[in-house]
Parts: sequence; structure tokens; C-alpha cells
Amino acid sequence: VGTGDKALCTFAVAEQVEPVRIRTGVVEETGDYEFSVEQRGELAVRIDLSGRLYSHTLADVARWWQAARPVPAVPRVARMPVYSTWYSMHQHVDAADVERQAELARDLGCESIIVDDGWMTTDRSRGYGHTGAWEPAEETFPDMAGHVARVRQGGLAYLLWYALPFVGKFSDVFQRLRPYTLRDVESMNAIVVDPRYPVVREYLVEKLARAVEEWGMDGLKIDFIDQFAVEEPPEPGPEADCASVTEGVRRVFEELDRRLRRAIEQPLIEFRQPYVSPGLWPYASMVRAGDCPLSASTNRRSTVDLRLVSAT
Repeated sequence: VGTGDKALCTFAVAEQVEPVRIRTGVVEETGDYEFSVEQRGELAVRIDLSGRLYSHTLADVARWWQAARPVPAVPRVARMPVYSTWYSMHQHVDAADVERQAELARDLGCESIIVDDGWMTTDRSRGYGHTGAWEPAEETFPDMAGHVARVRQGGLAYLLWYALPFVGKFSDVFQRLRPYTLRDVESMNAIVVDPRYPVVREYLVEKLARAVEEWGMDGLKIDFIDQFAVEEPPEPGPEADCASVTEGVRRVFEELDRRLRRAIEQPLIEFRQPYVSPGLWPYASMVRAGDCPLSASTNRRSTVDLRLVSAT
């Protein structure tokens, strides 16, 4: 960006799903700004040297992407304040406390609540060793459908958190899904499952759709999609039906979106930084800044960055 917030050069790549390698920087010997783009197959690059306000050139890029992959209308509630249980409660959530928090959040002007990590386990030691089965913990959420109905009757839409790629090593389904490991995340006591396999996609879609179809949720917070990004994924086995991990991820969301829209017209789906690729836009109605506890300035910069390329 030059003086007066004018864009000296805005460039973008048409590819929205498959991996793209971009390098940028200043050539010290000449003072030129240089960028390079690499991808497999046909390459289409948009270059804007118009010198207009940079926000306008970025908005044009977003519209260019959207022309190739249209984005559904965003529900009104997705633009309204949302209360998340994470920073106030962390994993210490139960039905009664969530219902009390929902009442307080409604009085403050929130129109939706996201119940984050902790609903599927009574273990409070962090990590993701108990993810994957996605069953409500009996001790804390004994009647998930009834609980959701009470929150919704109080006036708030309800979204439930899922760490999509993870299957925890303490989970009942770990041995079943272990053969479809994309990578082992030892520090988190979990594996990342490989979406190139139909059996994995079917399992994930079935588990996530249940929140809307059976428990009456308005949508989902889908976390850690960036964990599918592996520099050198293992060769897929014979059960896989696509060679690319990113294509497998796209198919997960295409199948999930189709399933959810059979249950409710406009599901609320929250993604977050850093997984903000336009290839994912058709499957999300809310995109949130990455974690920035106690930093209003970081939150402001992050949300401005998101809005500059949202074209909504």
C-alpha cells in the first residue's frame, strides 16, 4: 500500500481449493517488490495496477472469487452479537450454567450462544484426547435436546463446538478410525483423520448433522479446519476416492451443507481465522477473528482484515 492508502499492486489467484504457494518480498538490489505463485495445473492470476484505494481493489478480488463460487445469503442473526462460553467458562460447562449464561447474554443484546469445548467430556485437562465420539457427557448434559430447547425458548440461537479433524486417543472411536490417520498430533493426544476416505467423511457428517437434526441446534462452530493442512500427506490407500486432502475437506463441507439444509433453511456455521479461504465461504455464515484474549486492538485488526475481503 502506498501513500493515501492507494494499492500499488493487488494480486490474487483464482484457485480456491487446491494448495497454492505464494512468495512475496522486496528485491534488495533493485528495490522492486516481487511475488511468485506456484500451483499444479492451470494457473489464473488477477493483477490490479489501477492505483485505487486498497479496500476497493480487495473488494473486487472478493467479488471475483464469489463469481466462481457463489456464497449463500447470510442470516440476520449471524451479524448480531454472539456469546461464547470459552473465555468465561473454558471446559467447565454444564446445562444449568449454560442456561444461566444464555439469559444474561440475551439481556446484553446477544442473539446467539456458542457452547465451546467441554460439552462432550467431564475431563478438564485441556487437549483433545476426548474428541471424536461427540456424545454429550451424561453428568453435565443429560438431556441435550431439552437443554437446547430451553435456551432457544429464551430467545437465543444455539451453536455447538466441534473440533472437526480430531479423534482423541481416549475416545471410544479411536481404534475404529485410527487406520485413516492423516497425521498424529501427539501434543494434543489426538490424530487428524483423513477426509480423502468416504468412511471418514460419512462419519464426520453424521456426527455433526446430529446436533441440528436430533438436538435442535441452529448451527455449529467448526474448529481447527486448518489442521487438515499437511505439507506432505501420506499416499492415500485404496479406500480413498480423491488424491487431494483439500478436495476431501471440500467434500466434507459440501455433504454437510446439503445435509443441514434439509433440516433447517439457513444453518449458522461459524469458521474462524486462519481458515478463511474463499473455497470455504459457501459453507459458512459467520467468520470470526482468531483468539486474541484481552487484546481489543488485535481483535479490531483481525476483524477489519476479514471484512476487507468478505464482500458481504
